[in-house]
Amino acid sequence: MEAADEYRKVLLRDISHELHEPLTRLQVAVGIALQASRRNDQALGKELEQVRREGNRLDELIGQILDLSRLEYRSGLQRQLIEVDRLVATVVEDAEPLAASRGSRIIVEANPPMCLNGDAYSLSTVVDNLVRNALVPTPRVTTVRVRVGDVGEAIQIQVEDDGPGVSEEFAGRMLDPFVRGRASPASPGAGAGLALVSVRSRLMGARSARVRGKMGTVSS
Repeated sequence: MEAADEYRKVLLRDISHELHEPLTRLQVAVGIALQASRRNDQALGKELEQVRREGNRLDELIGQILDLSRLEYRSGLQRQLIEVDRLVATVVEDAEPLAASRGSRIIVEANPPMCLNGDAYSLSTVVDNLVRNALVPTPRVTTVRVRVGDVGEAIQIQVEDDGPGVSEEFAGRMLDPFVRGRASPASPGAGAGLALVSVRSRLMGARSARVRGKMGTVSS
């Protein structure tokens, strides 16, 4: 099992590096063609715009895969005192345009001030991935709640949506790489974002990172 996991990590890293270069060339070529098409052909421009968006999505996914691969090989963190409520508010503010574009809203429930000693970038990535995972996979999410509270001496960050939820079968596996647990197999994404949540949470010393399913999805 350990050998298989090691092979998967190496393969994941190598494939990601191999994909980056041709994808970059594709994006440059499409950008040039798009500029030319705007002067001559609106229909072609529309199609090229779609290709560029898909290329950007692939680039983002590959970046997440590379990030996951790097994290699994290193454990160094830049620890500092973090005001968790402010960090969460900033992440949510950045995600609000996405929420608005999907007819959703994000509600933050926090009792400031809340501070911890941790890696600010890692914590931002965790919260951002949880929020965007709640917003992106389904158009049926209207409200996403982000709760920040004390649980004993620990701080819990919980993201809950009111969408169709996930099956119990997949809820416990959604933090694994490349596992998708939404109701529809056509849902976008490959699970890399939630896998990053799991890895970064472990590196920061979190007690647990989990997903609960059925009606709506709760990630914490």
